[in-house]
Amino acid sequence: MRKFTFDTVDGCELIFSHGDFVVFSGKHPWIFRKDGAYVGKIKNICRAYKMLFLPNNTVFMDGSGDRSYHYVSLDTGEVLWSLPKKGKRCLPPYKSAVSPDGSTVYYLYCIGTSFGNEYIDTIVPEERLCMARKTPIAKGSVCGFFCDKDGNLCIMRRVVCSNDFKLYKLNPTTLEILSCEEFTDASTGNSEVVGDDQHILFNDWNVYSLRTG
Repeated sequence: MRKFTFDTVDGCELIFSHGDFVVFSGKHPWIFRKDGAYVGKIKNICRAYKMLFLPNNTVFMDGSGDRSYHYVSLDTGEVLWSLPKKGKRCLPPYKSAVSPDGSTVYYLYCIGTSFGNEYIDTIVPEERLCMARKTPIAKGSVCGFFCDKDGNLCIMRRVVCSNDFKLYKLNPTTLEILSCEEFTDASTGNSEVVGDDQHILFNDWNVYSLRTG
């Protein structure tokens, strides 16, 4: 029987780490324990460049190459559930978030060939459920997509042609807008990379504090 080690991995483009596990992702994901023990290579998942680690040693993978969502056991490498993506997804964002208890995954994406036609998939892997709904606000680039500690779904957007940012908090069940905070960045005006309800990281590696300016 062939022995698989870290050196066996080929075509690795990204490395994800969680707890006792490490996932090497490229054309296909390879799962190992951090002590080097081989778990498996999942050949029916392609180009999984986004992953969210969930309770009970499971991981949610977005297979951009096979255009499907996958729910995978880290202990065994078994694909517990797969769901083909719906619709044509051509443009950014492609953002994902997970609820504080790890039970629900949210995926933000754009359909079609024009900006503003954004949707959020609400996925409950354990129940094999996925529901797509259009976002209530789709103006401005998305630099943050996450759940806050209270479980609200949050979208941070940069206002078009300005240094202003708007933080929308949504009811995760209905996507109703609960609140909207506005912030102004008076710094260099570089492009943002990612943000949450406290900070924004820019592409020059400066970090801007929303609460203190």
